[in-house]
Amino acid sequence: MTREQVQARIALTRIQRKNRSQNTEEILDMLKNDFGTTLQSDGNSVNLLAPNFMMSTKRQLMAQLYPGDPKIRCIPRMRGFEERATAVETLLEYYWRELDLSKTMRKVIEDALIYGYGVAKVGMGSLETSLDENMDEEENGLLAARENESMLGGQSEEVLEDDAHEIHLQEHIKLQQHPAILEQENAAQIMEALSDHIAAHEVFMENPVPSFPTSAGAGPNYDWPFVESVGADVFWDPMVTDPRTSAYVIHCVKKRLKDVKRDPLYKNTSNLSPDSYDNEEFDAYKMSAGVGEDQSTYIPEELGTITLYEIWDAESRSVSTWVESEEDPIRSPDEGAWPSFIEGYPFRWLTFTDMPGEVHGPSIMEYLRWPQKFLMRIYSELATHSDRSGIKYEVDENRLGQRETQDSVESKLADPTSGVAIFVQERGAITPVQPAMVDPTKMQLISLLQTVIYENSGVTTEMRGVGASETATQASIMASSANMLAIDSINRVSKNQQDIAQDLVGILREYGPEDQVLRVVMPGGQMGWMNYSKNDVQAEWQVLIEMPSPAQSDRDLQQFLNMFHMFSPHMDTMGRKQAMMDGMRLFGIQNPELYAIEMPADLAALIQLENQGMSQGTPAQAYPGQEHQKHIEGHSTAMEQWNQSLQQMMQSVLEQNPALQQNPEALQSVQQQIMGSPEGAKIGNAVQLAQQHIQQHQELAQNAGVPQQGGQQGGQQASRRRQSVPYPVGNEGRTESILSNQEQGT
Repeated sequence: MTREQVQARIALTRIQRKNRSQNTEEILDMLKNDFGTTLQSDGNSVNLLAPNFMMSTKRQLMAQLYPGDPKIRCIPRMRGFEERATAVETLLEYYWRELDLSKTMRKVIEDALIYGYGVAKVGMGSLETSLDENMDEEENGLLAARENESMLGGQSEEVLEDDAHEIHLQEHIKLQQHPAILEQENAAQIMEALSDHIAAHEVFMENPVPSFPTSAGAGPNYDWPFVESVGADVFWDPMVTDPRTSAYVIHCVKKRLKDVKRDPLYKNTSNLSPDSYDNEEFDAYKMSAGVGEDQSTYIPEELGTITLYEIWDAESRSVSTWVESEEDPIRSPDEGAWPSFIEGYPFRWLTFTDMPGEVHGPSIMEYLRWPQKFLMRIYSELATHSDRSGIKYEVDENRLGQRETQDSVESKLADPTSGVAIFVQERGAITPVQPAMVDPTKMQLISLLQTVIYENSGVTTEMRGVGASETATQASIMASSANMLAIDSINRVSKNQQDIAQDLVGILREYGPEDQVLRVVMPGGQMGWMNYSKNDVQAEWQVLIEMPSPAQSDRDLQQFLNMFHMFSPHMDTMGRKQAMMDGMRLFGIQNPELYAIEMPADLAALIQLENQGMSQGTPAQAYPGQEHQKHIEGHSTAMEQWNQSLQQMMQSVLEQNPALQQNPEALQSVQQQIMGSPEGAKIGNAVQLAQQHIQQHQELAQNAGVPQQGGQQGGQQASRRRQSVPYPVGNEGRTESILSNQEQGT
């Protein structure tokens, strides 16, 4: 990447940034309720007012597209790591919570609604800043020496939590005790700055700040991954239709100049000057300094900001940082800063609209801008009509009484609460004038424009309520159309989260924690401990995302219940459990898996094998030490199914002979006949064997002191303790073992 390429890319980025700002300026103003102004007949300018359908629609979409944090599922791409899936899933969900990715995802979705696209950036703190605890003693000493030089010049220096406080204190105290300081003209100022700086370091040493993740723009913690929304500040080659195939990606980062100069990641920063200021801070400083608008004065460097151009070059797979005012990069191209286990750029794009030959289509808010402006015009006309349609009167002066004048009549009519009589000579002297009616087509147009907004946004009819003019059929059709748009948008958000989680696995694979002990839900619903090793993520994991269901209407919930009751008799145990979990998500339950715990595979297989044997006439034997309560539940379920089969056989005979229902003796005869048939006798025998087997388990459970109901106490509770969890057999998680498996094709 040559200097000419960098200059051209930065110049193009400036143009793209300006155009993007102009295109969205009006949308952002309208979302803030700033609809512009209009001139009245008296020449005064007033603000336009209208219901903000754009903001309400955006809020509804945000709630619908991200109803809550997802459930993460991991599938290994290599045999031998299946038992490590729970550990990887737990670690990802831990980072999802601790990094507050729900806030990041909502910002990405919001950018996609406003700009047409949203972008999430995934990385590690060590790739964004070199202010870390691993900085060697020499580098920390140089940083402290630079601070000493600055304080000798009369400037104060900020103490950061990431500083090596012990080394800094040694350098600063050495300077404070040097006798040459007293010979300086500003010795008192220098000593005051040094004392304050040393005191700040001592505070950090006495009360160390715990490590916690922060956003990359504000300076990420060195040992933590981060995921941040950077949509409005990311630019790429405009000739491509997929940004991930672009030759480069530029992330514009605005930072305070003093932070850039302090960060050792950036070199040759001493001559940098700010290219902008925060307007509010700038105005506050001028006000405090008593500087007028037409006066120039010194502006402290602390107020200045500078735009950094972080260039990701695909050809060299390197990252460098540039500023407009410098010929050379302040961070040289670094190949090591490009994550090794992330496919392509560590950026993930989200779009809701597509356009041939373009990265994305117009944003949803762009589609809503025209109907919102039309609504502003109509509501403005209605407001003017309301102002002009006050009660007016037709007055016949010849019929007024002699005691009344024009001024007295106008005064009495203008004050509706006065209750003072108006004196007239005869009736009809004062007649109210009927105000002009509102054009009914305007009200119809308002309804039409609202429909346009809902159809373009995909907000369902249930979310906004069914209008009085809509029939049930119309509401159903509109809801189905809107639901299709909502489902498409939710699928796009789920895919975006899946890509982010996949990249997060890549970051953990390269930089993640070495060893962890995680508390997880074990098979059977009990909490337990599981070992995690960095080698667990070396197997290439496929990440799946299960999004919680957005708010559903009562009609959708009732339809699900009807379907579940219709098909549940024909489902096996796993099918009913999965349907139940889907239904719980539909009803808004966040963690349905806690209520539908999977039975261990070996235990489920044993119970099923015993049920099959008893259905064929083979008795089953219970043994001490078994999961008696689980056996009792599994065999009781089988008994219910067998009894249902007998009832269905009985019902089939009665449907063919309705007259038998009125004859108790005939009913008993039919029952005996069914039980005497080969199929009925087989089922009856299975029920008896199951009853005997359940009794065996009940007796063994009672002897062992385990309660038969609410079996979470007693003997089972004693086994819930922290234990070391072994790695999968044949793969102890070592890199050598992984490579060996690959070479052997296993």
